[in-house]
Amino acid sequence: MPIRPHLLAAGLAGLSLASAPACARDGQAGEVADKLSDPQAQVAASAALAAMAQTILDLDVSSYVRALSAMGGDESLRHLPPDATLGDLAGPGAERMPRTIARNVPRAMGSAAEMARAIDEMMPQLKETARKLKRSLPRY
Repeated sequence: MPIRPHLLAAGLAGLSLASAPACARDGQAGEVADKLSDPQAQVAASAALAAMAQTILDLDVSSYVRALSAMGGDESLRHLPPDATLGDLAGPGAERMPRTIARNVPRAMGSAAEMARAIDEMMPQLKETARKLKRSLPRY
């Protein structure tokens, strides 16, 4: 089953940004938003994630392909070269993935920054809601 390049790109970007909301505790959300909005940080993250994607696409999977073929696996694997990579398995368009990631990371980081700012603004309400919930729950 071919891997969709845009799904892999989204996954890599998501992994890089997954920690942003977790860092947004007690006044740190504004700092997180500032870091995510920083153009230099966005360029650095874009370059790092594009390099990571390229490295992953370049992974040698030839032994895996040989094992599947020996077990009578998927016929579509027979066309792969002996030095097959994950990019070969990903199929057409996979070579564009690093550029796509690099192009989309700044926008994703900007969106995460806006979310962090929203969390920062909502924090007093969220704390009050937590206090009310704690008072309303039965004690055992």
